[in-house]
Amino acid sequence: MKVKELREELKYCNDDDIVVLSSDAEGNTYRKLWQIDEMAWGDGDMYYRKLTPEMRENGYEEEDVRSGEGIINVIVFYPED
Repeated sequence: MKVKELREELKYCNDDDIVVLSSDAEGNTYRKLWQIDEMAWGDGDMYYRKLTPEMRENGYEEEDVRSGEGIINVIVFYPED
């Protein structure tokens, strides 16, 4: 699903509803949505799209960032622990 398709689906939802993620397609477990990140996905791994000064301070480096051929920009939804 692309972001524009998600936006289309969400426009029918109540703004006060809580977002919950299913652990799998069968709906075996559920968790509240905790965080959303813009990431880059390729070679079976996740990478950052850009490196901010704050990320550098936390130890991230250029090798943590990817773009270009074979890399797809994605939005990652993280559940609460």
